[in-house]
Amino acid sequence: MQSVKTGILICLCVGLFFSHAVCAQETLQGVIKHAVSNNPKVLATWEAFNESSYEKKAVTGTTRPRLDLDARIAHEHNEYPFGDAHFQPVEATLSLRQLLFDGFFTPNEIDRLSYQKLSSYYSMLEASEEIAFETTRAYADVLKFRDLLDFANENYYEHLQIYQQVKERVDSGVGRGVDLEQASGRLSLAESNRITEANNLHDVTARYLRLVGLLPQKEMADLPELSFSEIPDDVKETLKQSFRTNPAFNAAIVNVFAAKKNRDAQKSRKLPTLEFLAYYDIGNDRESINGHSDKKVAEINLSYNIFNGNSDVATISRYSSHLNRARYLREKACHDLRQTVSISHTELQLLELQLISLQNHQEAIAKARRAYRNQFDIGQRTLLDLLDSENEFFRARRAYTIAVYDYFLANTRILSEMGLLLSSLDIRPEGLPGKKDLDFSGENFDPEKICLAEPVPEALYMWEEIQAAGPMDSDGDGVFDHLDLCPGTLPGVKVNIQGCELKFTLQIEFDSAKADIRPEYHEQITAAVTFIQQYPTAKVLIVGHTDSNGTDELNQKLSERRAETLKSYLVEYFEINEDRLITEGYGEKRPIADNTTDIGRQKNRRVEFILNPPVQENVLPQNP
Repeated sequence: MQSVKTGILICLCVGLFFSHAVCAQETLQGVIKHAVSNNPKVLATWEAFNESSYEKKAVTGTTRPRLDLDARIAHEHNEYPFGDAHFQPVEATLSLRQLLFDGFFTPNEIDRLSYQKLSSYYSMLEASEEIAFETTRAYADVLKFRDLLDFANENYYEHLQIYQQVKERVDSGVGRGVDLEQASGRLSLAESNRITEANNLHDVTARYLRLVGLLPQKEMADLPELSFSEIPDDVKETLKQSFRTNPAFNAAIVNVFAAKKNRDAQKSRKLPTLEFLAYYDIGNDRESINGHSDKKVAEINLSYNIFNGNSDVATISRYSSHLNRARYLREKACHDLRQTVSISHTELQLLELQLISLQNHQEAIAKARRAYRNQFDIGQRTLLDLLDSENEFFRARRAYTIAVYDYFLANTRILSEMGLLLSSLDIRPEGLPGKKDLDFSGENFDPEKICLAEPVPEALYMWEEIQAAGPMDSDGDGVFDHLDLCPGTLPGVKVNIQGCELKFTLQIEFDSAKADIRPEYHEQITAAVTFIQQYPTAKVLIVGHTDSNGTDELNQKLSERRAETLKSYLVEYFEINEDRLITEGYGEKRPIADNTTDIGRQKNRRVEFILNPPVQENVLPQNP
């Protein structure tokens, strides 16, 4: 039953992208162009742009002369105390009006609408870039989960083959029943992985349909090979470019200018309005007077409000608050863009490093998988080893493939945040005007002067800083500081797990002021030789010490003679290669006991072996 359900689900998902098999292979550029040209959100912003264009034209028309023709014909019956009167008035009026001054309301309103039109243009670009990126992600997700479904199918068939092989062994009496149970369980897990990937493919296909309006075709071209040269390596340069070209941020800037003009336009309420009016009346029986008459008038009308209950003051204050709100929204857009670009840029750099690690991991696991299969066939690997290698290979392929698609999307996300995704894909939606086609008459601005291109280093760390933030090994001996009981180890000295020198101390009782080795210490020296032979590639530093009796100069020479004496002893009696042995004397400088007592002085008259390899062997693993 479970297998039937699995087959149905996978067939449904396969059918989704086989439904357009008759069509030509679709490309990312073609899909994006179709989505941007037909997406309702983009179309709505296009209509908003047209609306602002027409509104500006309508207000501009109020600055031109207005010519009106009014005419009427009627029949009048008037009753008076002295009798009735009948008239049939016929009249026409031709009037010409010209606004002379309206307190600068109209010029400010035209400027406001110019900025509003530009803001609508940026909003349209923002919606286009957003849909372009979302479509890119949907396209990439369909390709990605098709690949992952293929991997899951291959993983399933590999486990099926292993299961059948184990079953044959069990049926023939060679294999164990527990191995068959193990293989059966892993086969079920592989089948579950197929179901998961099929469901994921269904989900991203539905999302593709919502964005593009069509189901993805069977034949989809691979993601295009883009250079992404528009993305600077330095995050600060990326921010500068983003502030110049990001549509949403530029729209927020333009909205501030529009709000300022809107406030200035409201100040016209405190100023008079002047209008020129000229008209010519002509007609018969007008105003209940028989006969023909005409009238010619030319006048200038002034209108000035003296007091209206402080409504004008409140209105101006209202639009001043609107201006402040636009400024805060501009600042928010600056902060948001700085954050998103900084995060995206850092994510892109870390993904580059991650791709290298995941690719190396996939290649290594692939080699190990082949080796495990061959070794299993000849009985050198267990079934559990083989099944683990199959699962590890499946996870490695899956992780690397996801990272490849994530890296592509990380680049396109930055391009979208910069407002350059469509241009980088060489896509220009039909009918989309350029900025130079807008007939913009407002004030120009420099986004970089409004928002500083400063990333946020306190919140984001580069890979080197992440490494530095990890456990420290100040002396470089391969043992982290919090575990190192002997900090300050000299470079190259071999240490134990506590970070202390690997050394062997010979407690030879030298006679005072002597360097001769007595025969009874041969057994201790033999133990020291055994210690040395455990590290055949390491050089051995033989260090002589003395007590505090005598002068510094004499003790220094005496400690050197003791080290040389032991070196000669090792070469003569144990045939240690002389090139491995290095001697040094420290005199009385490094006591390990109290020199004021006989016992303490005896302990200080000693010789130590210190391993000093030519190449550091115990080092920290290098990060990629």
